[in-house]
Amino acid sequence: SAFAKDAEEPSSMTASEPSEDGEACKYSEALELHLQNSEPKVRQKTVTFLGHLGEKAHPSHAAIVADRFQDSDPAIFAVTAVALARMGKPGAAALASQLGNGQPDIEQQVACEALGRMPNFGAAVKHLRSLTKRLQDQGNTRRAAAEAICRLTSLAAEEALDLCPDLPHQLVWALRDPEAPVRAAASTALAHLGKAGVEAFVEVLEHAMPSKDDEGSLRALETAAALHGLRYCSDELCCPAVDLILRRLDDPSKRVQLAAEATLRSLGPLCADLIAEKLKVE
Repeated sequence: SAFAKDAEEPSSMTASEPSEDGEACKYSEALELHLQNSEPKVRQKTVTFLGHLGEKAHPSHAAIVADRFQDSDPAIFAVTAVALARMGKPGAAALASQLGNGQPDIEQQVACEALGRMPNFGAAVKHLRSLTKRLQDQGNTRRAAAEAICRLTSLAAEEALDLCPDLPHQLVWALRDPEAPVRAAASTALAHLGKAGVEAFVEVLEHAMPSKDDEGSLRALETAAALHGLRYCSDELCCPAVDLILRRLDDPSKRVQLAAEATLRSLGPLCADLIAEKLKVE
């Protein structure tokens, strides 16, 4: 994305943290004037400066920066996301506020991407529920939300589950998404959840297998995505699911068959003997 690299780079500018709210208010007025300047370059430089301040910026400035999402200049729109991603908890809250119903799709997409790439990922995880709600949205927003959840679960899986216990269920729903990037992000995010993710995959694989099915059916998409996710889980967690994976070699969908084959090839030595034994018996 446009801001991915910038959001993760350390700032080259330094600034002292305001010692009192009164001092912050003094320059808040000046900042607001600059952000309302008729010259786009002035507005852009002001937002960029606040982004360089990062978590040293006064908490009230995050909401002021977020107003620039409505700026008429596309360049300012992009640096707004970068700035908020650097501003810690207030920035995360401001980004999450853009995920409400009624906001333009592009704003929600960029806000999802920014939350997923925040250096202070702990602040972003607090707003995981806002991201899961966007898994039902239009294509680009849905993809951005799924990819943000994927990255955050890779960094803070336990906290994600504590804050959002129904996260596995939300991600399983996304396994049948028509967009391949959404399915891939959802299955990988489930893998990041460890045991809870594997249990979700197993639940999918336990569904009855029809005698025939279309390659693009929701069932086939979901089943193949679950198999894909198991490739990123530990052998210890996958061993109990070996029977279910082997069973999918006879799935009516070629997509599912290929996914099962790829998953079996990816499993390590802990599962190898078990697989050989099962195949020998059959």
